[in-house]
Amino acid sequence: MEFQSNYNIYAGGLKHKMIEYLMTGPFGIISMTFRYLICMLTPLVTAFAFCQMFLERSGIILRLESHSGKLLSHMGLSADCLLPLMSGFGCTTAALSALSGLSSSRERYIAAFLLSAAVPCSAQTAVIIGIAFVLPPSLFIFYISSVAAVFVISGIFLNILLPADKIYHTPRTKNGAVHMPAMFPLLKVSVLYGISFLKDTLLPFAAGSAILSVLSYTGFLDYLCRICAPVTESFLQLPREAASLFIMSIVKRDFGAAGLLSVIEQSSFTYRQLTVSMLILSLFVPCFASLIILLKQEGFAKALSIWAGSLALSILVGKLASLLLIS
Repeated sequence: MEFQSNYNIYAGGLKHKMIEYLMTGPFGIISMTFRYLICMLTPLVTAFAFCQMFLERSGIILRLESHSGKLLSHMGLSADCLLPLMSGFGCTTAALSALSGLSSSRERYIAAFLLSAAVPCSAQTAVIIGIAFVLPPSLFIFYISSVAAVFVISGIFLNILLPADKIYHTPRTKNGAVHMPAMFPLLKVSVLYGISFLKDTLLPFAAGSAILSVLSYTGFLDYLCRICAPVTESFLQLPREAASLFIMSIVKRDFGAAGLLSVIEQSSFTYRQLTVSMLILSLFVPCFASLIILLKQEGFAKALSIWAGSLALSILVGKLASLLLIS
């Protein structure tokens, strides 16, 4: 009886710890969903919707589109994609959600791939700017040039590879006057858009947080780090710690980017290894929240192709950078 009682106490305590970790741990349903989705992502989506409508209704977007249409056309995109691509530097997930307004599925796929694979989010951009003060100028220029080249070349390649749509974009008048639109209707529609986004994403996001919490609690995430370590060390010539950065970036891109700051403090990476790691993280797979949007908008097959394509692209570019900088 005493043994059974002690066992029940132990089992109850273990169950309580697991539930607490599941709810409030690093990937907890409450901590991640409230802090990231509700407090960060939804306001960003709402703000993006407001900015998009403001630029459109004020006539400013017409001026910007007139200067970018030729380059975008080589990548199979219309000027309608300019604003979502630009907003990807703020939040990739918010930018992906804005692509739902595009009438062409081909154009939406190309833009989604470029946003997922070649546009750093705001958290990554902030860390990258901070690292720029540490890296030698030549290495930082190499990084910027590499990301820009990957963006343009990937768009041109997809434009050649994918069959053309039968949807044609109506040319816009480029000489419209810039004016100040009514603000209250913009605010109202933007808030409604943000609420709709939260309703659509809340349950899938909470479910994903629960799965990640279980994987972390059981030590499976650590196991994945050990599996990835040989590829990281042998193929990419990076320290073992880089594997954890890449895995964490799958969950949330800024996790991996922020990990680079601790790497600098620990001095476990050389400047060249840091540059390669930063390049891979910038081109890495879309984070968990972005993957949810991709699944919702593009379906499983296309979302998987974007995820796998960005993974392969980041490793390939990382290997080339490693050969140029480290070997």
